[in-house]
Amino acid sequence: MSQPMKFALVGYGHIGKVHADALTQIKNAKLVAIIDAKPIDSEMPHFHSIQEFIDANIHTDTIIIATPNGMHYAMAKVALEAGYHVVVEKPITLTSHDLSDLIHLAESEKKRLFNMLQLRFSPVVQWFKELLDSNELGEIYMVNTHCYWNRNAAYYEKRQWHGSKEQDGGVLFTQFSHFVDVLHYWFHKLKVKDIRSYNFNHKGLTAFADSGMINFEIPEGGCGNLIYTTSTYQKNFDSTITIIAEKGTIQIAGQYMNQIRFLNIGDTKNPFQEEVGKHFHAKALEEISAAIQEKRPSILDAENARNVIQFLEVVS
Repeated sequence: MSQPMKFALVGYGHIGKVHADALTQIKNAKLVAIIDAKPIDSEMPHFHSIQEFIDANIHTDTIIIATPNGMHYAMAKVALEAGYHVVVEKPITLTSHDLSDLIHLAESEKKRLFNMLQLRFSPVVQWFKELLDSNELGEIYMVNTHCYWNRNAAYYEKRQWHGSKEQDGGVLFTQFSHFVDVLHYWFHKLKVKDIRSYNFNHKGLTAFADSGMINFEIPEGGCGNLIYTTSTYQKNFDSTITIIAEKGTIQIAGQYMNQIRFLNIGDTKNPFQEEVGKHFHAKALEEISAAIQEKRPSILDAENARNVIQFLEVVS
């Protein structure tokens, strides 16, 4: 049996703790250190900076970056230059230029660079991709994505980086980039046709819009839209992707894209009669560990995030 893949984690906020928990669910992976400028509630070896961790010379294969969005590029660059494989939370960067820089750096250092795009491991998302790849739906006519969420003032006041264009990037980067990624995972590249943006109730809290409507085309000639908001009253309301196709109609729903709400594709039955779960970080990290050890490509390779970041740059 191969040795466990050893990980160090940069950032021990909400999403950092999700990563730490996910690593406990993987047989062939081990968390060896946490890097965070603030005190942490863990007995794991703790370092206050990446450089302090590097200087300690603790054997580690891969560093996970789970810090505010605007810090991803600089921290990933330091980790790659120090000779580690790197996993970066979404969004991998806030610009396609920075993403290209990191990809080239990883290639020159002969290290792997991954983006945490865990919704690709939702069984529902994967099942629908198989339908597309087998052309079971025929021509795709429309792909309509609706995300109606709530982010109140307390959300932005609790963490200073939330709401900043430089550190946050905007709601499409922070709240809805996983939906944008799922669309690109299915349809490869979307062509933006029209953008409308609004800031309904976050004026003075954010440096960007809280709502918008984006019309796009998919490569095969179909059309689609993304309608999003963080201004839904009091709490999140709904998240759906509805596909209208030549040979069927389907609506996939849920914040984690883990439900089939409507299905009409000939004699096809819903294969998910039971809850499929909603936490896919462990599956993603297991895939990353295997891809490194087996020296094979992965659907989480940073290159696969390029179209997503380019799309987000255009519409944000």
